[in-house]
Amino acid sequence: MMDFEALKSAKKKVVVIQEKQADSFDSLYNEGVTYFNQCIENNNLELLKKAADKFVESISYKSTLVEPYYYLAHIFYVLGKDDLTIEYLKISQSINPDYPGLQAFKKIVYNQKVEEEKSTSESGINDKVNENEVVLSKDLIENISKAGHQLKHVTPKVMASAFTNNIRKFIR
Repeated sequence: MMDFEALKSAKKKVVVIQEKQADSFDSLYNEGVTYFNQCIENNNLELLKKAADKFVESISYKSTLVEPYYYLAHIFYVLGKDDLTIEYLKISQSINPDYPGLQAFKKIVYNQKVEEEKSTSESGINDKVNENEVVLSKDLIENISKAGHQLKHVTPKVMASAFTNNIRKFIR
C-alpha cells in the first residue's frame, strides 16, 4: 500500500528545494547584472570578473535559463573576444531564440566583425589591446576556451558544470 503522507512530504521538500534554488539564482543573477552595469559605467575590469563569477554561480542553480549565458556573451564582447562572444550567443540562442535583445546583439556583433574584417584587409593593421585587458583576458579566455571545447555537444546543465569548473580557476 502506498504511503500518501510520505508522498506529500517528499513533494513539499522538492518544492522547498526548488524555491531555494530559484531564490539563489535570482540573487546571484541580480548581483551579476549589478556588477556588469557598474563595470560598464566605471570601466573597472575587477567588477567584470565579479559579474562573470556571479553569472557562472547562477548557472549552477538554473542552467536552462538564457540570461547568464547572454551576459557572458556581453562580457566577451567587452573583452573584444569575438569568437567567444559568438559561441555564447549561440548557447543563448539554443536556449531561447526569442530572448529580447538577442537578435539585435547578434546583428551588432556580426556587423562589427564584418567591419573589422574589412578594415583589417584594407589597412593590414590590427588594433592593439589595452595591456590590462590582455592580462585579464589571456587567462580568462584560455579557461573559457577549454570549457568551450568541452561544451560543443552537451546539454546546458553539462555546459554549466564544465564552464563553472574552468572559469572559477581564473576568477578566484
